Amino acid sequence: EFSGGRPDPTALRNYFSYLYRIGGNLQYVLLFGDASYDNRNVTEEQVPVISYQTIESLYSDRSFMSDDFFGIFEAGKGVRNDDLAGNLDIAVGRMTVNTLAEARVVVQKLIDYTTAPDSRGNWQNYITFLADDADKGETFHATQADNLAKQIAAKYPQFNFDKIYLDAYKQVSNSSGQTYPDAVRAVNERMIKGSLVFNYTGHGNSTRMSQEHVLTSSMVELWKNKTRLPLVITAACDVSHFDDPNILSLGEKLFLQKDGGAIALFSTIRAVYAEPNYVLNAQMYNYLFERDEQGNILTIGEAIRRAKNAMGQYELNKRRFVLLGDPALQLAVPHNKVVIDSIDNHAFADFNDVLRANQRVRLVGSIRNYTDEKLSTYNGDLLVTVFDKPQMVETLGNDGSNTIEFEVQKNILFRGWTTVKNGSFEANIIIPQDIAYFTGNGKLSFFANDSIEQTQATGSCFIPISGSVETETEDITPPEVAMFLNSYDFVHGGITNENPLLLVRLSDESGINISDIAVGHSILLIVDGDEHNSIVLNDYYTADKDTYTLGGLTYQLLQLSEGEHSITLQVWDTQNNVTEQTLQFYVVNSSEFSLARVYAYPNPTTDVLNISFEHNQAQEQLHVTLFVYDMMGNNVAQLQQEITAQAKNVIQWNCRTVYGNRLQNGIYHCVLRIRSPRGTEQVPVPKIIVR
Repeated sequence: EFSGGRPDPTALRNYFSYLYRIGGNLQYVLLFGDASYDNRNVTEEQVPVISYQTIESLYSDRSFMSDDFFGIFEAGKGVRNDDLAGNLDIAVGRMTVNTLAEARVVVQKLIDYTTAPDSRGNWQNYITFLADDADKGETFHATQADNLAKQIAAKYPQFNFDKIYLDAYKQVSNSSGQTYPDAVRAVNERMIKGSLVFNYTGHGNSTRMSQEHVLTSSMVELWKNKTRLPLVITAACDVSHFDDPNILSLGEKLFLQKDGGAIALFSTIRAVYAEPNYVLNAQMYNYLFERDEQGNILTIGEAIRRAKNAMGQYELNKRRFVLLGDPALQLAVPHNKVVIDSIDNHAFADFNDVLRANQRVRLVGSIRNYTDEKLSTYNGDLLVTVFDKPQMVETLGNDGSNTIEFEVQKNILFRGWTTVKNGSFEANIIIPQDIAYFTGNGKLSFFANDSIEQTQATGSCFIPISGSVETETEDITPPEVAMFLNSYDFVHGGITNENPLLLVRLSDESGINISDIAVGHSILLIVDGDEHNSIVLNDYYTADKDTYTLGGLTYQLLQLSEGEHSITLQVWDTQNNVTEQTLQFYVVNSSEFSLARVYAYPNPTTDVLNISFEHNQAQEQLHVTLFVYDMMGNNVAQLQQEITAQAKNVIQWNCRTVYGNRLQNGIYHCVLRIRSPRGTEQVPVPKIIVR
């Protein structure tokens, strides 16, 4: 009806306009498929979903594609002198999939993002700003990023910010150019910890962000952040150049990555310019966290539609920004509020004291909806994070440019869980000795999750932190430390894969120190004795629920070489007592299945035998078979189990034959066969005695 059966972007646009006008309810269009600059298929590349391309093809500034074309319906608007004029009437997004497998990946990511209980956490309180350094004196990248952070903080103080400004990190020069290894580590760690929004301002192209390769496709492959997916915003050229079938752009990689990456991107298809980028970015934050008339957070697509319409200029530049993702998706902004009602039995509205070092503090609060009504049926857990006062950081002027100063508030004094019951909570926290002893406001940040309804709440308040109190008794006992890899039954000297997950349990009567204000008092991880490249793990520690004396942390180790390794953990308590512990282990590349330490117990046995084994296939599905032979070589018993691999696994056999009869007393040989996605391994088990 609209094109006579021929592929035609104008026909699609006219069809959408028709639906919009006859029903009036059309709000979103999702283009489900990749695009190509070659709509006529001259190159014989398959084009899943046709795209709008400007007429110009020689002048790069005016040669681009834009999905905005499909959402402008006003008469006399749309294509005009090769420009796209007019306001967006609907929100348009695209899923750049080419295969059924890719489609399943992105759809499952959407389902998990909106429904999976483990896809909720304190990462929903964080917004990350990554800013390029000052190539050619361009300090405005960091300045623009910082202005955006200030804009959000002024209106939405519940958010915490991770500011990764390249010029604030040491630049390293080598044969391949300039790099920022510490900034790359900061990006990787933030993605693993999670961020609601990840915003980049600077130079880029279809393979990387920044000339120094601070974010690349190979980095994305290492991220395991599928339960903490950010919206990625890139104010940089070409990051999501998806209409060239011969390349897989960085933006597409982030969107299509199976076990992580991003839930959506508001990103660029062609070259763009810094000033209009900043204007659009700022407009985006005017709407991204706003609520509609029903009190719901605006969808990503609606926020983009309003932001673009509000610009009123820079028509060409804003058209090169596209949404990779579902325009009807709501960002995972916590819907409800956390409110502090009292501190140490003083009503919060009347509280005019300060929090002090060594002080035990009692916080009482409640969970409320956006109209400030207490939610008396809210039950779950609440995370309390106490930040020290903000401090000023100066960039380094790595490329000979002027330096700038910016504010950060990231030194955490306490982080721990407490119980929420019937919409109320009480949290007992401790302020460590190591605080900044100048005047200023600390920040209390809150995240709550209802374990039944799976709804979240967020909030914050600012309280002066200064001075100290005397402790009643002197604490000279250091913390207790227990370290494991991949699972809590890992043993010293065991084997693991090349990317093991470090698991740590800590305990101390005065609580664990996670403040980094005092040099050397952090939770410090040293790999293979390399103290010069030690890793600070303060941000990974959280106290257990309803106590500050117990807690734990997890940290993903990456790309360890095959062979023997050791890790040493140094931990301080809040009274500056220190302890140190070392764990030794052996890495076997997970591409080849490997077993170790296979043994049976109790041996001799009467009715139950446990077979324990270690391996290098963490979290993989294993098919385990135990064969039991008598002294004549007859197969008298067989046991099969499907298990999810831990660092060490144990299967149990009831000492009965395949017919259910108890084995006769005697000596038996056993063989353990394990099949994993990486192969099959078969090993003998030491002789067992049944009596």
